[in-house]
Amino acid sequence: MPKKGEDLCVDRIVEKLLDKQLSKNERMELLRELVKREGEMPDEVLDEALQRLMGRLTD
Repeated sequence: MPKKGEDLCVDRIVEKLLDKQLSKNERMELLRELVKREGEMPDEVLDEALQRLMGRLTD
């Protein structure tokens, strides 16, 4: 099943957040963008994104 536009946008944000070379300000801006989109996406999409981010933080 192809991903919806909002899913792809969240995937793009998560991939950028996982980049270890981002500055703190860049990460904060991406996190703000993710939070702004929270109301536009299904809970499952946001949960998956947060699980990926948490997985990286706990590695």
